[in-house]
Amino acid sequence: MVYGWIPRDDWLASVQRTGAAHGDVQPEEGDWVALNRQRDAYALGAEFVHGVPFCDANGVWRTIHDEAPNNALGNGFEVLGFYGLRFSSAALHAAIALGREEEPKDEGMDVFERRMAHLWLADDVLTFSEQVCRWGGKTGFRVWGNMLRHAREMGDTGGTKLALALRQWLAQAVEAQTSASVAISAGIAIKGLGVSYASKHLRLLWPERYPVLDSLVCDVVGVAMNTQGYQLFCDLLIDWRARHTDFHCYGLGDLEFGLFRFVRHRGALQMPARMGLGSDSVGMVRAASS
Repeated sequence: MVYGWIPRDDWLASVQRTGAAHGDVQPEEGDWVALNRQRDAYALGAEFVHGVPFCDANGVWRTIHDEAPNNALGNGFEVLGFYGLRFSSAALHAAIALGREEEPKDEGMDVFERRMAHLWLADDVLTFSEQVCRWGGKTGFRVWGNMLRHAREMGDTGGTKLALALRQWLAQAVEAQTSASVAISAGIAIKGLGVSYASKHLRLLWPERYPVLDSLVCDVVGVAMNTQGYQLFCDLLIDWRARHTDFHCYGLGDLEFGLFRFVRHRGALQMPARMGLGSDSVGMVRAASS
């Protein structure tokens, strides 16, 4: 019986992290690997502080630790929800921790954030902005190129005016009284910089206050990719964190960073239907049997 599913890339990363001998397991449903409890417990991180999140037979993101003998719920776990996403507490903690280890691949998120903050403090704002765009993914090269192109079209061949606009925007965003909507609005006023990459700039400098908002999050959560949508997303995260004491220690950027690990695998929301299973409501579920 299928125990759960895990995206192939996450599976291979966990096999490498744990040293498990299951790297030859092949994807069975698109890019998803079917899991077995006895075979895959070690590969899923059973002996590590954080296990790798996977999608179980109920369509809930969880980890192998949710069924540990010392689980206070006795082989059960509470399902948390965030606007279409369903996950255990252990899964979200793991997603945040593993994400900070893995992104960016060459140095880890903690180091990358410190380096970005140093560039900002050193007033090297153009280098900062370019590296944010590169961090953002394949579309980042196009975004950075568009920013430079718009600057040149306005006669700013050396980027002096672009640097000034970026500096003024971020100086405003750091002020305590600046709302998320005002901060993002001032960012997207810079030609070539939309909501997604403007929010990436904010998040890398001040992860306590600012999350990233991109199209994947919008599709799942149901917020618009605009100024009002960004403010709403921040408000939703603040409200959710206030109601879940286990996550008070995280900034909005970290919460979104963990949730995005689930969001980026769009197929997870359809996995129960693919396996011919129903979708349980948020509440208490029992660990699936193998």
